[in-house]
Amino acid sequence: PGEGTVLLEALLPSMQETPPGEDRDPRCPAEITDTTICAAGVDVSRMQALFCLFNSETGLRVLQEAGSDPVYTDPDLKPVANEGDWIYLWYKGFAEGCVEADREPPEVRLLSPPHEAENVTLDSDVLIVFNEEIRENGGALRLSSEEESFQVVISPLMVLGAALVVPLKRLLPNMVYEVLLTEAAVADTVGNAAAAVRWRFTTADGDIDNSGPYLLYNELVPRDGSVDVDPKTSLFLPFSEPILPAQGNIVFKPEPISRRSRALQPSVGLDPPSLILDLLESLLNKIMSIAGNVLTISPPFAFPPDQLITVVLPPGLVKDPAGNLSPKVETFSFTTKANDDTTPPDLERDVGVSALAPDHEETGVLLALDMIQMRFDEPIVVAASNAAITLTPLTAGGPVVVIPNDPSFYWVMDNDVRFFLPESRVLLPLAEYR
Repeated sequence: PGEGTVLLEALLPSMQETPPGEDRDPRCPAEITDTTICAAGVDVSRMQALFCLFNSETGLRVLQEAGSDPVYTDPDLKPVANEGDWIYLWYKGFAEGCVEADREPPEVRLLSPPHEAENVTLDSDVLIVFNEEIRENGGALRLSSEEESFQVVISPLMVLGAALVVPLKRLLPNMVYEVLLTEAAVADTVGNAAAAVRWRFTTADGDIDNSGPYLLYNELVPRDGSVDVDPKTSLFLPFSEPILPAQGNIVFKPEPISRRSRALQPSVGLDPPSLILDLLESLLNKIMSIAGNVLTISPPFAFPPDQLITVVLPPGLVKDPAGNLSPKVETFSFTTKANDDTTPPDLERDVGVSALAPDHEETGVLLALDMIQMRFDEPIVVAASNAAITLTPLTAGGPVVVIPNDPSFYWVMDNDVRFFLPESRVLLPLAEYR
């Protein structure tokens, strides 16, 4: 148990009374709580196991394992017990039984730039150093200025040991900045959350920033021109400075590649359709995220295998804190690896388990039907194409329901997919649909 109650319960009966004529060790109070132990202050919190021996002749000995040399001894600390009695205790996990548990949150030891600092250089980074090692805890750092009415939210945070580092790239001149590290944004290694931290500083003179952010091509993931990229890859697009969303569509253009020569093949018939993601809608749906100067894209689809994928970012897609828009079209490309699995997925055929909902030939389906469910024999993704799912009534003249191939109309989890019918659907009563 986390507070060392095994050790306490074993010691407590022998420490309730002090023999006549003997003084109780001041470190052994008459009542032992779940956060106090006689060996207070013994720092063994990083040991994986303890073997604690108490003897009325030799006192306390703490061993990492039975038979090893003691890592701590206290000959004056003896249990109230008869001569020759021993107490053996084995404690698995972290040795909280010999020290008080850490319940103190991390405290700030250094802020950079300092609070109320002036003439801060425009290329300064934010640095917060705590009194102990920390970890990112799901919070954010907010950089704002009342004078320019903007706010930059940076999340996730970059932690290095006891330090939180936030590279800002570029600040505005003669500006009063306020920095807020939100409450519980970081915590120590045992989970104690830090309080909110807020401070201000003023930047020095300098040139006004009139240039917009641009892609850092040498830091792209995947790199421009890379090959054999996983079709399910996420993309990390770093810019030259912290960014905010503006508006626009990011376009992914697939082009077939010859596996033998990896040269562009002549187009035959229709080219594969472009994949388009709207920035603001994707941020809302958590398909994209912005943290500092990095735009992260986690597509809800897999890219076609063995194809050249060209990524096109329009001008004005993002802006810097000063409001300068990204100035130009940015493009880069990568090649997806070939598909080693050449067997297409099929509906699951387990006996007694339906792979379809509504099932084949099912009757009495409600007119309020809002989704079609399918289960396949292997994990799937919805292929990028212009194809659509149709519900066609066999009754002549009835309206056809079309479910477009659009991420907002389907949900995929491993082998299962759900296609959602549009709200404008009209299903006929007592009609058979294909």
